Amino acid sequence: MAVTNFNSSTVSVFKNNGNGTFAAKVDYGTGVAPASVFASDLDGDTDIDLEVANANSNTVSVLKNNGSGTFAAKVDYATGTNPYSVFASDLDGDTDKDLAVANKFSNTVSVLKNNGNGTFAAKVDYATGTGPISVFTSDLDGDTDNDLAVANYNSNTVSVLMNLTPPFRIISITDVPNDQGRQVRIRWRTANAGDTLVKKYDVFRRIDEFAVSTVNPLLPDWEQVATFSAYGDTLYNGIVPTLVDSTAFGGLKWSVFFIRAATNSPPVYFDSPIDSGYSVDNLVPSPPANLQASSTGAIAALHWSPVSDEDFDFYYVYRDTVSGFSLSPGKRVKATSDTLATDSLSDLNKPYYYQVTAVDFSGNESPASNQAQLCSAKPGDANASNTYTLGDIISIVNYIFNKPGCVPTPVCWLTSLLCRGDWNGSGTVTLGDAIQGVNYIFTKPGGPWNALPSGVCCL
Repeated sequence: MAVTNFNSSTVSVFKNNGNGTFAAKVDYGTGVAPASVFASDLDGDTDIDLEVANANSNTVSVLKNNGSGTFAAKVDYATGTNPYSVFASDLDGDTDKDLAVANKFSNTVSVLKNNGNGTFAAKVDYATGTGPISVFTSDLDGDTDNDLAVANYNSNTVSVLMNLTPPFRIISITDVPNDQGRQVRIRWRTANAGDTLVKKYDVFRRIDEFAVSTVNPLLPDWEQVATFSAYGDTLYNGIVPTLVDSTAFGGLKWSVFFIRAATNSPPVYFDSPIDSGYSVDNLVPSPPANLQASSTGAIAALHWSPVSDEDFDFYYVYRDTVSGFSLSPGKRVKATSDTLATDSLSDLNKPYYYQVTAVDFSGNESPASNQAQLCSAKPGDANASNTYTLGDIISIVNYIFNKPGCVPTPVCWLTSLLCRGDWNGSGTVTLGDAIQGVNYIFTKPGGPWNALPSGVCCL
């Protein structure tokens, strides 16, 4: 409970014990002859501050809550003559609380706009009836802004002052689809169609990258990024740049905006509440092309044509032992910015297939390249040992007679061995290939046994 003490120029605070009884008062200094007190959060920190109208010092005192129910020393702001009543309310549509003060002897009500941090701009006075002693704010005409109602003691009237601030607000900030990022679509609504007071809307973006805030920092922390003409509409849309894109690697990156409605008179303008949004790059890179794979021993060598996307970052290389495999993180074997890559193979008796994708700076991944099958074994090297030995002859014989022991299994029974086992180049695997191999290994007379088969077989 807060109580003004007219003759002692203090405000007493009584803390509630939690059961409707109160602790002893704590007094805080005010201006001279405090006549009215109002409690409201003025600086956006969620605790309640005090505003006191001081009748004989022509000021309003603001006492900020320290967060514990104690209060900092007063800060005084000039009002009209003999202020008798104070009320805190958002009068300019920027979500923070402004002050309205009824001035009994000057027949005015003073409006002090909140700077967004609990400090206040100089007063602007509006005429009332004679001897105003009380002020209240509420939306009286249904246009969503707060108007003023002032009780006038000497003229036996109540004055109603309609709020002329075009109340407008940002409705949404959304990413622009199907683009390369770094821009959002901002949408805002004004109060009344046909309004001619506002001439343009300037969009400001906070310079540094912060999380969403409910406090409007001073304008030097902002930069103007767009201007839109006013046509008396109630709904506007515009595309504006963001600070940076949100990405899969870096997470959400918020850009914070507010809109200033400017009139023909530069000192007269209206600021929207701030809002925030983020942009993303929606377009995936083009897929790499012309992927080829070969190997020397247990090292696979891959190369492909580069992509031309401006926001390209790197490539992912995928490997599997199944043709037509689907991509998954577990099948990635390398990330590289080059168009050449090598891969170490642990088992040369398996077939290997590769695909490559491109990734941009936003983490978008392209469709896969063509699939490349690793080709390394030579005709005649039936067991893919990279040498010509009796083991190759045994594999050919086992293959022909469908015997166990064909290496590798089960691939040896498939078409790959038709190449590796075809020593004499006849297009089939027969005993002639086994004889060719034996004669080559033991350099027997009777034919061109020393000639090695030509070509490459895919594992």
